[in-house]
Amino acid sequence: WNYTNWGTKWDAIEPIVEVTDEEIIITCDTAWDAPIYWAETAAKKFNINIVIEYEEPNNAFAGCCRADPDNMYNDIWDIQPDDSSTN
Repeated sequence: WNYTNWGTKWDAIEPIVEVTDEEIIITCDTAWDAPIYWAETAAKKFNINIVIEYEEPNNAFAGCCRADPDNMYNDIWDIQPDDSSTN
């Protein structure tokens, strides 16, 4: 259900949500990817702009998803891998 409806394996971990008059900014950790399907659907349904900044430290990538009622953009970049699980 989460992947089909959110675009990620599990729920967001430690989300930080900022709401302005024009957009909702969500910063969180997720499994596999950001909830981009949710952002795209919510932007269209509520006629709003959504920005999701995310990172997946175990797989060494981060990104920013921007969705508005007409478009969705998802930029991804490499980050330093999280080596804490090997210590």
